[in-house]
Amino acid sequence: MGMGEIILVIIVAIMIWGPGKIPEMARTAGKFVNTLKHTSANLTAQITKELEEAEQGKRDHSPNPVVNPVPQPPAPLPPTTPASGSSVAEANPSPNTPVLSPPAAPKSENSGED
Repeated sequence: MGMGEIILVIIVAIMIWGPGKIPEMARTAGKFVNTLKHTSANLTAQITKELEEAEQGKRDHSPNPVVNPVPQPPAPLPPTTPASGSSVAEANPSPNTPVLSPPAAPKSENSGED
C-alpha cells in the first residue's frame, strides 16, 4: 500500500467517523493486534512444548537398538494326539514301519507294436 493510498483511507475514515473517533478506533485496533500477537506466541510455545514432550517420550520408551541380534531357536511343537478311534502306533509310526507305495499300473498287451 503506497503513501497516497494510506492518505486516502485516512481522509475517508475522518469523513465517515469524524476526527474525534479515529484515535479511539486506532487504540482499540492496537490493543487487538497486541492481544493477537501474545495469543499467537503462547499458542506456538504450547505446541512446541507438547511436540518436544512427545518426542522425549518416544525416545524414553523405544528399545535400545541391538547391533547383532542372536537368533532364537524355534519353540518345540506340542505333541500330537491321535485321531479318535485310532491307536498311537497308527498316529506315530515307528521309523522301521515300511511305507506302502501305490500299486503299479497294469502293463497293456499292446506295447505299441502292431
